[in-house]
Parts: sequence; C-alpha cells; structure tokens
Amino acid sequence: MEGQYMSGIAVLDQLRSPHLAPSVSHIRQLLYIALYPPPMPVNDKGKEKENVKGRWEPVTPSKHVKQAQRSPLIPTEQASEAAIRLLKSFVLTNSPGVLAKALPECVGISEWNERLRQLSEMEAEDSFIAGEATCITEARNFWEILKEGKIQRKIPLPFSPAAKGKKKKQVVAFADEPSFGNGDDDMEAPVVVGDNAWPVLDWFLLLVEKDEDIMEQCGFPRHSPILLAQIPPPRTNSGARWEADALLDVVFYALEQSDDIKRKAAGARLWTALVNLAATTHMNLELLVASVHSRLSSLSRDPALVLSALPPSERAARFKIALCREYLVSSTAPTNGAVGPRPAIRPKPQARAMRAARRSNIEGDRVAPSEESTTVVETPASPTQLVNAHPLPNAEELLKLLSEGTDNSQEQLLKMKVKFYLLSAYASIQAKSPTEEWTQIVRDGKVNQAIDLAFKAEGGVTYATLARAVIQ
Repeated sequence: MEGQYMSGIAVLDQLRSPHLAPSVSHIRQLLYIALYPPPMPVNDKGKEKENVKGRWEPVTPSKHVKQAQRSPLIPTEQASEAAIRLLKSFVLTNSPGVLAKALPECVGISEWNERLRQLSEMEAEDSFIAGEATCITEARNFWEILKEGKIQRKIPLPFSPAAKGKKKKQVVAFADEPSFGNGDDDMEAPVVVGDNAWPVLDWFLLLVEKDEDIMEQCGFPRHSPILLAQIPPPRTNSGARWEADALLDVVFYALEQSDDIKRKAAGARLWTALVNLAATTHMNLELLVASVHSRLSSLSRDPALVLSALPPSERAARFKIALCREYLVSSTAPTNGAVGPRPAIRPKPQARAMRAARRSNIEGDRVAPSEESTTVVETPASPTQLVNAHPLPNAEELLKLLSEGTDNSQEQLLKMKVKFYLLSAYASIQAKSPTEEWTQIVRDGKVNQAIDLAFKAEGGVTYATLARAVIQ
C-alpha cells in the first residue's frame, strides 16, 4: 500500500473473503492509517500554492509541514476513513481470532522481554507505512495505542539545500511533528482516547462482541478471550486476572462523555464486556469489584455512572450486587467510635491455575476453544468450569444492607441510590429462580420494612415506590 493508500485499501477490500485471512502486517498498517492524526489546518492569509512540478520536493524548512501533508507517504483523512471502514468490513467476513493477531496483548515480564528481543532481531521494514506500524506491535496493550499522541503527525527532517548547480534530492526521512504547548500543559497526562482513536475503539468493540457471540455459540459463558488478552496476568503468571486499570481508564473516560452519545455508548459496551469477563473464572471478581469501588471513591464519582451503564442480564445483575455490597459495607459507619469508614471484608482470593499459551513467535496462534475464537489461556473442557459462581448475599445480609443508614445527608442520597440498584438487581435474579428464603421475607413483609428504612430520608419517596414495584 506504499504511497497509494486509497487504491491499496480498495484492492484489499476486493480480496476480502471468509476463506482468505488478511495478513497481520496489513491489519497493523490499516490500524496505523486509521489512527493517523488529521493534518493541522493551514493558517495562511492566502491560499496555499500548488506545486507546479507536481512532485513532492520541499525546498525550505518553512515549507516542511505544508509539503509533508502533500507527501504520498503521509496518510490522508480520506485514507484514514477508508482504513477504518475496511477494518470493520473484515470483522463481518473474518474470524476475530485472525484479526486479533495484529493487536498487542498483555503478557508477563519474561514474555514481554522475549517479545522485545524478537522485535529487535527483526529486519527493518522496507515500506514506510509498515515501519511506522511497528509501534502497534511495540505497545504494551491495545489501550496504549488509543492514547492521544501515541501516533503523531510526521514532518520531513531538516536538510541542507543543495549547492548551486547540483540536483536536489527528494526528502524521504520523517520525524514526529513537535507538539506545541504552554507551560505546565506539556506535563499533563495524555488523553486516554484521542479524538481520532474513537473509530478504532468502536472497531475493537465489534471484534470483542463477535468474539463473545462465538464463545456463547460454542456453549461457553459469554465472554471475550480477546478482551482478556488486554488485561495483564498476575505477577505469578497463574491465577485469575483482575488488574484492569488501563481498561477502566477507558471505560470511565468514555462514560463521562455526556455530550457525545456514541462515545458514552462505547464506554457502556466496553464496561459490559468486562463485566461478562468477570462472570468467568478467568477474572477475580472480588478484587475487580474492590478496584472499581476504590476508583469510584478516590475520584468522588457517583456509583450510578457504572451501575446504570450495564444491560439487564444476570451477569450484570450479579456484578451490580457485588459492587453495591462493596460500596455499602465499606461506607458503613464504624461501631467502635473510630472516625472513617469501615473497611470492606472480602473473601480471600483463590487463585486458579491456568497455563499461559506460549507462542512460538510473534505472529503465532493462540490456544483456542474453536477455530473461530482465540484466547491466551487454556479453556476448561466443560463450560460449567468457566462459570464464576460467586454467591449472592443471603436474605439476612440483604435486609441489613438495606436498613443501615448514615448521618451524612449527602452520603445518604448516594447510599439510597446504591440500595435501589442493589435491591433491583437482587429482585431481577430472584424473579427468574426465586429461593425459598427470598419468598419468605417478601411474604412476611420484611423486605417492605427494609425499604421503609432504606428510603426514609429526604428524596427517598420515589426510590421507595420503585423499589416496591420491582419486588412484586
């Protein structure tokens, strides 16, 4: 596709077929083109003069930026749009496991060092775009390539004008375009998802959701091994994963895009896929819940930000219950007179042994439960072994969580909201398969009594009315 991106993308689209897997190199190049920042607007008093000779040949350093934007090696906005369209088309015709081979993935330290060694031994790419696309291979995870500034515009390297009478040489070397900031702005952390990276995030979500469909069709719990590969393994390289900080950065940032419905929806989709993963034994639910709660507390975020973003499924309901319980338990006023919230009591995490799938080289296949999907850990022979049977709170604990209050009026409003989500999620699960214990406390009126206590504060009338409706 060197220098002829639009025609190259068109050819790849014509060759697209379920029976023909695209090369990993081409997918990486498409990702790079899709992520390439659009050119800066030219701020001239007059129109930019066209190159009379019809060739790209900068003659003075002051014209480097303008000329670089016209270089056939620099992806145009049209090429970026065509690249993302083709990537999404590949999701329709090819298996997600094949496309995911082009993505970086989280691995242990030893595997990461081995990957760096292999990359250092690889011969340099002859193609400009293939060489630039190696930055995707070198990334620690997919979330890293979404960050603002990860892929920067290119400008020609400075050069010395040729002596009079000598033929000028065409400039082919490029450098990253310098960013211009003021004062402390340069020290700020990069935006989690750059403005031009949202379409690539949407493509990744299509990949993950198709991966989930395939796993579900194979009889496994709905989850995506491709998404699992973007969560770092424990330092021991064994046991369930939970440290999803980079992923959660993207989730929270996207959910806070209240002025952009599509971006906020992308956050909800990614959050749902993570919760689906948490319903399997690949993830340590207790530690993940504690991590999400800690983030909500430290950032002073309303728990409804994440609770309201989940769909009405049993997996989502169980996660809501676990998160609401964590929030209510950890914010309960201490009984010993001490100041501050009582720390949550969590079960001791139980590590589950899982062998990492070793790859023979940087482009190798991963262990997969089927030809259609890909995973970084061995899948148990029985789908039931993947189900994370995290127990629900018993009836007594549920009533206690609903009944406990607080003296802080502002915190009380948040707690009423969390209690409503807790009861709604619990009731939705019981509606499908009610336990004798639940049926008894509803019949005895104990749930209604707990509702009266839970929402007795100012502003709780609406919550109480809705709560009584969901337990019917």
